[in-house]
Amino acid sequence: MQPFTIILFSAFLTLSAFGQSSNSVKGIVTDKFGYPIPFCNVSVKGTKTAATTDSCGKFELTTAQADFTIVFNCMFTNDFMTFERRLTQEEIQTGNTIVFQLNKHSKTTNKQCKKADKRLKKLILN
Repeated sequence: MQPFTIILFSAFLTLSAFGQSSNSVKGIVTDKFGYPIPFCNVSVKGTKTAATTDSCGKFELTTAQADFTIVFNCMFTNDFMTFERRLTQEEIQTGNTIVFQLNKHSKTTNKQCKKADKRLKKLILN
C-alpha cells in the first residue's frame, strides 16, 4: 500500500507544478536619456525571484504570479535608489521586451551598448 501512496503523491506534485502558469518579463533598464543601467538588481516584490541587469541593462525574470510588483534597486554616484512598478498580465502578455526608464539617474554611457529601441514599450518610473 505504501508504494502506491508514494506514486500517487509524486503524480500530484508533478501535476501541481505543471498546472501553474508562469510569466516571463524581459526588460531593459535605462536612465532618463535612454542609456542602459548595468548591474541593477531587479526582483519580484515579496518573493525570492530576482535577477541582475547585464552590462547593457537587460534582464529576464519568471514568476508564477499573474499581477506583481517589480522592484529595481540601483546604485549610482553614491546614491542607492529603489523604484517599484506594478505589472499586470496584460502588460507582459506579449512576451516582448519592455523598457523600464528610471528617471532619477544621471546619464551613463557604455560604448558597447546601444540606446534602447524607441519602438519598444516604455514604462517610466519616477
